[in-house]
Amino acid sequence: MGASGTRCLSSCNHKTGCRSPRPVVSQSNVASFLRRKTLFIAACVMLIFAALPGQQLPPENSHAKVELIAEPSTALPGRLVAIGLLFRLDKGWHIYWQNPGDSGEPPKVQWQFPPGFAAGPIQWPQPMRLGGGTVVDYGYESQVLLMAPIEGTLKGGAAPISGFSADVKYIVCREMCIPAKAHLTLPHPTGDDWVRWHSLFEQTRRQLPKPAPPSWKVSAESDNSQFIVSVQGGPQVQSASFFPLEPGQIENSSPQGFASDRMGFRLILKKSDQLTKPISTLKGLIIFGPGKGFEVAAPVVSHKRESTGAGSRVVPNGERKNVKTVPDIKRIRAYSFDCIIGRVGGAGGRNSTGFHRN
Repeated sequence: MGASGTRCLSSCNHKTGCRSPRPVVSQSNVASFLRRKTLFIAACVMLIFAALPGQQLPPENSHAKVELIAEPSTALPGRLVAIGLLFRLDKGWHIYWQNPGDSGEPPKVQWQFPPGFAAGPIQWPQPMRLGGGTVVDYGYESQVLLMAPIEGTLKGGAAPISGFSADVKYIVCREMCIPAKAHLTLPHPTGDDWVRWHSLFEQTRRQLPKPAPPSWKVSAESDNSQFIVSVQGGPQVQSASFFPLEPGQIENSSPQGFASDRMGFRLILKKSDQLTKPISTLKGLIIFGPGKGFEVAAPVVSHKRESTGAGSRVVPNGERKNVKTVPDIKRIRAYSFDCIIGRVGGAGGRNSTGFHRN
């Protein structure tokens, strides 16, 4: 305190007293404002970059090889049951899941089919966590098949196939991101191609998330800072991870708490600072390991709580306290810089599905 009682920040010492008193600004408000501004700038930069035709590379230069493949019916000759985009990625490079996480954007496709054919929505294999530190994304490395069911019957049998194509736009990232596009045509397959393609579709089906078993009772409790997802009647497991279906609901880079008992298990998820409104349902995947992912939609019950150094507690009715948070300025500045120069994994806009039906 100075002689006049004015509160000062970083300008007082025992010799000089206060110099140039400055008002105290809410650090939580600063953190929220800077983060939103950072993400807005990053999104604009990536979207502008991706929209320029000259900035989108052909697939042979993008660290990803993309192929259009299809699966015939084994029971009904002349019928296709699925079509897919097969991505083969260079080591260390990745593409994104339908919720890309803190940065990036999922692939987008526009199908072109002969009359009488239609594709359903993309079926996304369970993703993996990518990156680390303060920026965590969800996506795929090495190889992934994004498949969609298809309806329609070929005239005159299963071959030849013609008239099936797709326009694909995607972002492939490592330490920098490269937007790319490709026009793909379904080749005329041989017998060996059909066998290879069928094997790829079967492998992918084993990696698709399954609906949660009817015996599971899934719910979520919401307080000021976190969601607690409870699964009663679930398996006895040692660990589990939650992958949110919608962006901006949980803090992707924050460690997820896990606890189990004889009734099931719980996951503790920190809320995203981008979540400004209550949600009624928390949708996502609960994953126990490879090929062990389950889709859940947890009804959310809100409770008023406050965060403390020791955890959280329910705030009694009528009691109000101010809980201050300190923004990580180093993280915000580094993230802003990396997004602008393209070092962060593909900052850009988000799309809940990333795909369009023909």
